[in-house]
Amino acid sequence: MATEKYYQHDVDCRELNGRIEAIQNDGKSTRIIMDRTVFFPTGGGQPCDTGTLVTPDGTSVSVIDVQEDKDTGIIFHTIENAASAIGVLQVGMTVTQKLNEDRRRINTQRHTGEHILTGAFIQLFGGANKGFHMGGEYVTIDMDYDGKKLTEEQVRAAEKMANEVIWANLPVTVSTFPNREEASVMPTRKPVTQDGEITIVTIGDLESPHDCVACCGTHFHRTGEVGLIRVHKFEPNKGMNRIYFECGDRALESMQADDALLRTVQERYSAGSHDLLQKMDIRDEKEAELRQDCTGLRQYYRDREMARIAALLHRDMPDFYQDSFTLVSPDDLLKLGFAIMEDEAAPALMALVHRPSHTVLLFSDGSQNCGALVKEHAKSLGGRGGGRPDQARALMPNEEAVEKFIESL
Repeated sequence: MATEKYYQHDVDCRELNGRIEAIQNDGKSTRIIMDRTVFFPTGGGQPCDTGTLVTPDGTSVSVIDVQEDKDTGIIFHTIENAASAIGVLQVGMTVTQKLNEDRRRINTQRHTGEHILTGAFIQLFGGANKGFHMGGEYVTIDMDYDGKKLTEEQVRAAEKMANEVIWANLPVTVSTFPNREEASVMPTRKPVTQDGEITIVTIGDLESPHDCVACCGTHFHRTGEVGLIRVHKFEPNKGMNRIYFECGDRALESMQADDALLRTVQERYSAGSHDLLQKMDIRDEKEAELRQDCTGLRQYYRDREMARIAALLHRDMPDFYQDSFTLVSPDDLLKLGFAIMEDEAAPALMALVHRPSHTVLLFSDGSQNCGALVKEHAKSLGGRGGGRPDQARALMPNEEAVEKFIESL
């Protein structure tokens, strides 16, 4: 028998008695079926309610997931700590269902807000909502305008209208019809296609609504309860426009977090909101100049080292050459090494060591396989790395390991 969805009759109800009709356990989870429920199951883009079941003796069992079998109308309540709860809950027992009120309020803010924001886009620019999702960080809707992209001005205009609808505190009406034929009298923004009992949610006047659509979620009685809608960003997505936004508590929290971040940035730049960007531009220009200077100095250093090492190689003509560096990065040594190996006096094998990071760069004229040498000698010393026959890199754990690795070569 289908579970009575009490949340459809009384969306304000947060506590309800229900009789346990069945307990199912598959070895992985335990699901409770009751004759009626205050818990909203996952559906229509809205996450499920969570909460507790309280037995007559006062024992509480957590409800962590709620799902509905659409074919039978049965709602399954998955409980936490299934092994211990099996002996607590019994078929025929009447338990008190208690919602996580904060989760229900936030989900209802988000779902009602989605209707309001979607209605604003359609009122202003037409189009169609082809997707709705409540994520952990954002709520999203996908607005379809036949491939056209929304502008910043359009998105902000819809955001403004949505908040004006909230401030107007318009009624939110939930109407139930036995089938889609009878539901067709409603001015829905898209045709009703599902079979069976239909719930229509209307924002504003039933004769000329701000929004009207079939929906199974939970909704407030008036738009003012949503509190606030804030659009975070928007972007193209599969030929549509994905709008990221938040409502109510979450919108306020995000605004407070962004304000705190802005104040931190302003303090760092010793700026106010009127000159922050200007001071950031000045900082960026100075950093670009420093990077350019640094690039020139690094090239100068490599050229000097190249000349020094080339002179040594031409004088001694060694088969193996090693050298150590501290003032430049491993990437600089990589460029230096390749340049040295192009010299006619290049050794058969060369090791350039970056002391701060215990990194050894190997280079070969082809007579030695650098990658194989790293694999053969580095791992036994606690190092790692690899590379090609002509060049490889070994990352050693300490100075002692670097010295032993060089000795092994």
